[in-house]
Amino acid sequence: MMKYIQLFFIASFTFFLLTGCSKEKEKERETTNSFSGTVREAGSAIALSDVKVELSPSSGRKISELTDDKGKYLFEAVKSDKYSLSFTKTGYENFTVEITVGDGKGESISSYDAVLKKIKEEPVSVTLDYLALSDGFFYNFSMSSNTKEFYWHCFETSELPQKEDDIITKVLAEGMLVTKNQIVEKWSFWSQNFAENTNYTFCIIPYDTQEKREELYKIQLTTKSSDDAPEAKINIREIYDETVIYDITRNSYCGKYIECGWFDITEESVYLSDVYWAGITYFTVKDNNDYIQNQDLFENEWSDWPENSLNMIVTLGYDKSGNVSGVINKEVFSTATNEVLSLKSSTANSNKSSCASVNNNRYKMRHLSPKSSR
Repeated sequence: MMKYIQLFFIASFTFFLLTGCSKEKEKERETTNSFSGTVREAGSAIALSDVKVELSPSSGRKISELTDDKGKYLFEAVKSDKYSLSFTKTGYENFTVEITVGDGKGESISSYDAVLKKIKEEPVSVTLDYLALSDGFFYNFSMSSNTKEFYWHCFETSELPQKEDDIITKVLAEGMLVTKNQIVEKWSFWSQNFAENTNYTFCIIPYDTQEKREELYKIQLTTKSSDDAPEAKINIREIYDETVIYDITRNSYCGKYIECGWFDITEESVYLSDVYWAGITYFTVKDNNDYIQNQDLFENEWSDWPENSLNMIVTLGYDKSGNVSGVINKEVFSTATNEVLSLKSSTANSNKSSCASVNNNRYKMRHLSPKSSR
C-alpha cells in the first residue's frame, strides 16, 4: 500500500512540473510576438523619421519606439493583447488606432503602416482695417499668430517706385516698425492732409517669429470726396445752460445715420484731425447700434451737458445699402457762451483688406536677404 501511495505522489509531482513548464513556455510564447510597420506623410511617399510610435495595452505598461530614417519601426517582444497604437510627430496631426496582437484570431495583426497629415501652419499675414476720409485715413493693423513684426510705409500711388527692390529698401529705411505689443487699440494710427480722390498704396513687409522676412504686400486705398455722399446734417437751434435743442436731416443719399456726442471736450480737442473723430465714431457704430437713426427728421432736446464747457455732437451717414460711406458731420458748441463752432465735414468710407487676399500685388523676395536692409 505504501508503494502505491509513493507512486501516486511521484506521478502528481511529475504532472505539476510538466504543467508548470507548459505554462511557462506559453507565457514565454506570449512575449515573442514582433510588431512592425512604416510611417509616411499623407499625400506623398515621404518617409517620416523620429515619429514616436506607442503601444498602450488594455492593462500594463506602455512601450514606445521611434521610426528610423526610412520611416520604419519595430517592436521585438509584444504580448498578446489589445492595444492602442498611436503615432506623434511635431508638425503633424496625432493618429491613434485600436489593434489586437497575437491572439491567433483573424482580427490579429503583426504590422501597421500609418499615414500622418501635416498640420497647416497659419500664414504670416497682416490685416488692415481702415476708414477712408476726404483728407486721410484712420486705420488699424492686426497680425496672424506667427507674425512677429512688420514694416509699413504709405506712398501716393503715382509716386510708388517702379522697381520692387527700391520699394523694399525705402520701406525698411523710412517705414514704421510695428510689433505685436504696439497693437493694443481698435484704431491705432491715423494719417491726414492727404489729397481728395487720390490713390495711395500701403506697402507692408512682415517677419515671422524666426525673424525671416516674408513677401511684400501692397494695398491700395483711395481718399473720398463729399460729392453725392450720404449725409445727416446737424442743426443746433438753441443752447442754454446744460440743454441743447437741435434737429438732424438726411440728404437723399443717406439711408440711415449714427449720432453720438462728447461731453466737456477741451479746446485742443476741437481742432484734432477729422480722421480722429471719424475713427471714434465708427468704433461706436460697430459697438452700439442703439445710436443708429432712420428718421427723415430727427428732433431732440438733449439735457445734462456740462455747464461752462465745450461739447460736440457727431453724425455719420450710411448709404442706402447700409455701408458706412458718408459724411462725418460735427457741431461743437459751448454751454458757457451758447455759441456753435462749426467744423469741416469729411467723407468717410469703411473697408477691410487683408494682405493675404491681395493676390495681384504679391511678390517673392528674390534678391535681398532677410536682414540686408534692416
